[in-house]
Amino acid sequence: MQRLFGLAFGPPGPDSAESGGWNPETLSWSPDGKFLAVVDRNSPNGPLRIFLRDIAAQRFHAFSFPPPSSLGDGNPAFSPDRQYLAFVGRTAPHRGDVYVGALAGEGARRLTACDGNVRGLAWTSDARRIIFSSDHSGEPRLWSISVSGGSPEPVAGVSDGAVFPTVAAGGGRLAFASLSDLGYVVRLELFTSSPSLSRPQRLIPFPASTPQISPDGRRIAFTSAHSGRSEIWASDAQGLNPIRLASMPTLAGSPRWSPDGSQIAFDSLLPTGWDVYVISSKGGEPRRVTWHEGSDVRPSWSRDGQWLYFGSDRGGTMQIWKMPVTGGAEHQVTFQGGYDAVESPDGKFLFYTRRGLPGLWTVPVDGGEEKLLLRELQWQNSRNWAVREDGIYFLFCEGLLPAERQCFVRRHRFNTGAVDTVLRLGNVSLKNAGGSLSPGGESLLVVQRAAAETDIAMVKNWR
Repeated sequence: MQRLFGLAFGPPGPDSAESGGWNPETLSWSPDGKFLAVVDRNSPNGPLRIFLRDIAAQRFHAFSFPPPSSLGDGNPAFSPDRQYLAFVGRTAPHRGDVYVGALAGEGARRLTACDGNVRGLAWTSDARRIIFSSDHSGEPRLWSISVSGGSPEPVAGVSDGAVFPTVAAGGGRLAFASLSDLGYVVRLELFTSSPSLSRPQRLIPFPASTPQISPDGRRIAFTSAHSGRSEIWASDAQGLNPIRLASMPTLAGSPRWSPDGSQIAFDSLLPTGWDVYVISSKGGEPRRVTWHEGSDVRPSWSRDGQWLYFGSDRGGTMQIWKMPVTGGAEHQVTFQGGYDAVESPDGKFLFYTRRGLPGLWTVPVDGGEEKLLLRELQWQNSRNWAVREDGIYFLFCEGLLPAERQCFVRRHRFNTGAVDTVLRLGNVSLKNAGGSLSPGGESLLVVQRAAAETDIAMVKNWR
C-alpha cells in the first residue's frame, strides 16, 4: 500500500451529528487516472468541498465553492470523456441537487432544482446525460438530465425505490439498488385512559400513503400505486370501498380536502415539473391550478376555502406561495425556506416545514416574521404532523438502532407552548408519509412501514 497524500480536515463520518448521517462518497478517479477528486474542507467548520489532486504533479486545487451556510459538496463523478465533473451539493443532510462543471472551465453550475435527497449519480457512456436518484417527487426514483440543462425526466422501465445508479462502461446496461419500502395506512386511537402502548389498526387493504381524513370524517383520500403508478384514491372512513379519483399521465400525490369536503387538491408531475391540481371529491376531470415551470407541490387550503398554499421553487429556492383557488395573482409568503404548509385553526397563521430540515415554523398568512415554533419535529417525521384547535400533533421517535426505536404521538399545546405525550407506540416503523386527525381529534392516521427489502436490479439494452 502506498500513501498518496493526506487531507486537511476530511469529511465527517457516517455517524457525525453534523452530517446528519450523510457520508459523502469522497473519491473518484478520472478515466485517464491522472486526477483524483476528493472531499475535504478549508477549515474545521467550513462546508465540504470538491478538490482535484493532480497525481503526477502532486498539486491540489479547489473545484467547488459552496456557500458557507450549506452542508457542502460530495459524491464526485468524472464524465467518461474526462471533460466534466458532477457532484451533489447539499444545503442539508437530506436535501440537495446535482451540479456539474467543465474541468477546463470556471467552477461548477447547478444542474437540477429538485431540492430532494440525491442518493447516487452516474454518467451515461456518451457523457451527454447524468442519471441520479432523488426523492423530490415522493419516493426515490431514477431521473435523467442533459449536461446542457433542462428538466429532469423519469428513467423509463425503473420502478420506485431506485437508488445508487451505475452505468456499464460500454453502455447498454443500467444497474441500481432497488428499495422495497411499502407502507399501509393505520389508525391510532388517541386519548385512551393512559398514554399506554396502542396497536395500530390497518385500514386500506393495499399499500398507500399520504392519508387525509375528510372534514366530515366519512372518507379518506390517499395516494397509492395499486394500479401501477402513483394516483389519487378515496375510501370510506374504514378504508373500505376504495375508488380511484384521479389518474394522471405520470405521478400524482399529496391530496388535501377543501374545508367543505367538495374538492381535493393534489400535485402531479408533468414534463416541465410539478404542478397543483384540483378535482371534485366525487372524481371527474382535474383542473390545473399552477402553470409554473418547475416544482409547485404539497397544496393545502385556507380555512375559508378561498386560497391554496403550496411549496414552489420558482424563485430559485423552495418557499411557500399562495393563490386564489379560482385563479389569479400568486403571492410569496415565506422567504427563508418553506415546503409543506397548513393554516392555523383561526386562519391567521401558517405552520410549515422547510424541506430536509427538522422543525416547524410559523408566519402570518399574509407574510411577515418567520419564527421557529416547534423544534422537536424531526426531519424524518417532517410530514407526520397535523393541526387542530388545541395544538399540533406529531410523531416523535427515539433510538438510533432499529431494535432500540421507541415512537410516540406528541402534542404542542397552543395555550401553553408545552409539549406532552398523547400516545406511546413502542417499537414501530413508520414512514414519513403524512398524518391526519379525525374531526373530533380522537384518532390519527399515519403510514406504517411493511418489511423493507433491498435488491440489485439491472436494465438491459438500456439507452
